[in-house]
Amino acid sequence: MSQIDVLKFLTGLPTRTGLGHSFDIVTPIDAASGYGQWKHVKNEQGWPWDIRLYDSKYVYDWVTEKDWASGPRAYKKFIQNHSNLQKLTFEDGMIMFPRFVDTISNKFDLDIPPELTNYAMFEDCRQVSAKSLGLVHQRLRGPFLIDHGGDVKSQPTLIHQYYWMNNGVATLEENYYGLGFGWVSWKLQVLDGQTGLYKSVQTTTENIVNPVLGKIDFPCF
Repeated sequence: MSQIDVLKFLTGLPTRTGLGHSFDIVTPIDAASGYGQWKHVKNEQGWPWDIRLYDSKYVYDWVTEKDWASGPRAYKKFIQNHSNLQKLTFEDGMIMFPRFVDTISNKFDLDIPPELTNYAMFEDCRQVSAKSLGLVHQRLRGPFLIDHGGDVKSQPTLIHQYYWMNNGVATLEENYYGLGFGWVSWKLQVLDGQTGLYKSVQTTTENIVNPVLGKIDFPCF
């Protein structure tokens, strides 16, 4: 089997690259914590953002903005969601997908039970509530050769599908990651109760290389 590090798909090369209005910052694994960070910043102003953790085995969903209006001091964070590599303690961050994938026949599916999808809401950098996201299903497929247009064009691409319940609505978020470019597009879909199929309600595409990059604005960490 041919294995490749998913970080080569999740972020551009070098480790800080802009596509459209977004850019990525990747930090190496820290010897003390055992984790590196992948920060996907969605606007040149440095916020909003998604912040993920990674180690030698998995990439973990960790922090995301509360919404696009509340400012960088309000956010959501997954808490106590996975056991560390030594299986000694539970730590923050929900498993998204493996750190390394088979480039020939990659198929990853994982059901995450409600007790491992706990997250906390923060206001003004202080925790105000906590709840469970419920049952989550993670799926990773690819790489597939996909033409994204723009500067990205045709690139081997990983597709991450994230199934969850959003206020009682079955929801699917689909992210596309191009090799050497990072996050290229996102689709939000909801389940149609009549057809039993997911229908798209929102799509974002970032396929134009942006040489002007901002910095991350995350005052709470």
